[in-house]
Amino acid sequence: MTAIITVKNLTRVFDVSKPWLNRVIERLPKSFLTAVSNVEFDVEQKTVYALVGESGSGKSTIGKMVVGLLDASDGRVELSGVDLSSETDSQKLEAVRSNIQMIFQDPYASLNPRWKIMDIIAEPVAARGGPKGGLAERFLEQVGLSPCRCGQISP
Repeated sequence: MTAIITVKNLTRVFDVSKPWLNRVIERLPKSFLTAVSNVEFDVEQKTVYALVGESGSGKSTIGKMVVGLLDASDGRVELSGVDLSSETDSQKLEAVRSNIQMIFQDPYASLNPRWKIMDIIAEPVAARGGPKGGLAERFLEQVGLSPCRCGQISP
């Protein structure tokens, strides 16, 4: 089977040093935190995987690197054969990135509480050039929400 995601030697190191002036005054060296070290896996087409680990083990960091929200310190991520860190063709990058998304654990990081649910559902479709209505209304109806009442639960 063909891998749609290939992760090789993925590493992320964060600089957690105090600000430069504090380090100079206190005579401290830079400090680094290795959040992810040499992670490797493939996700094949038509399969489902779960990334499981203790709190603070680097799951979200790996997810952010896979979707391109965070650069890797070392290693590579390939989506459908396109290496996110070395690909220079913006059209190829746009094509693979348009097929992935991340759902954050904290709903306030993902959802704007001031938006109506229909707008939240329609926004990614509209951002990709699709119609803003129609699809969002159908999704709301499928889960028992009424689009005509701005996403309120149906009686």
